[in-house]
Amino acid sequence: MVKYELSGSKSKLIEVFNTVEYGTNATTFDHGWNALAISPDKRYIYVNSGARTDHGEVQDNKGAYPNARDNALTANVFRIPVKAENLLLGTDVAQLKKEGYLYAEGIRNAYDMTFDGKGNLFGVVNSGDYDQSEEMFWIREGHHYGFPWQMAGIENPQQFSPWEPDPAKDPFIGPGSHAWIVKYFKNDPDFPKIPEGVKFSPGVQNLGPDANEYRDIATGKIVDGDITGRTVSTFNAHSVPLGLVLDVKNALSTEFMGDGFVFRYGGGSDRPGTNLLRKPGKDLMHLDMSYNAAADNYYMKTTTIANNFNAPVDALLIDNKIYVLEHGTANSKGGRIWKITLPKK
Repeated sequence: MVKYELSGSKSKLIEVFNTVEYGTNATTFDHGWNALAISPDKRYIYVNSGARTDHGEVQDNKGAYPNARDNALTANVFRIPVKAENLLLGTDVAQLKKEGYLYAEGIRNAYDMTFDGKGNLFGVVNSGDYDQSEEMFWIREGHHYGFPWQMAGIENPQQFSPWEPDPAKDPFIGPGSHAWIVKYFKNDPDFPKIPEGVKFSPGVQNLGPDANEYRDIATGKIVDGDITGRTVSTFNAHSVPLGLVLDVKNALSTEFMGDGFVFRYGGGSDRPGTNLLRKPGKDLMHLDMSYNAAADNYYMKTTTIANNFNAPVDALLIDNKIYVLEHGTANSKGGRIWKITLPKK
């Protein structure tokens, strides 16, 4: 991470932190260092380092870094002082915690994080190729959110040996999923055990009416939380929530005041044979959030309020306007910035 000092006539590049060398890999599942957020008091930078795997499997890099899985520098959220310079982060979990840098663990890839008006940090996460729901986390210090042993309350079957993955027997494995095609689902007797004493914190619970379809662990069928009466942790699988924004200034009208909004990058396919979990998407959803004291967690009503975007990747809320950036390619209609105007108070 670097920062630029802009106070003088010429900007100055300053290194905030670097890491000891650890193995990247040559797969689509190396998520790298991604989202960052500045704390409301301007004292800390919160940054997510995504998983270097789909679901905790071994990933070398064409023979380099043999037997490498995730480590202390991946699938975690770090807290770095804004004034820090030239820090070197290592792979000793205990030391990272002692120094106050390792903030939260077990987060696969929080590609977007932001604070609410009360100083709570939230992040949205994409699960792997197994049909586990995508999650939104209330990210708190010292909490572990499950990866790679659990995502959205569904256990990762690769941690249990012997396991012989087969889409014909396990409906959570899509026969067209990349992790299945390249054989990352496999019997894995050396899969690491859950650290002793660790308790996993659940994601924000979605009450519907939208993005709450899920694959039922008992039947393997795709069901709707509106019908089953169950909450979902948090969004339908493979929807890829991005562009999370929150009305921290209470600038919006009563129906939206203090609430959140998020885009679904994925989904939106009407092609025959499309996984039902991938049908809705590419939309803007309103998140009507409330704290549940009994569960010590947030619950929310999720409603689509605009759709037909093309791969929305990030967003910014300024007063009552959301600016959203689409991902563009040479042969797509993306690369655009939209402005959505919401009613203000």
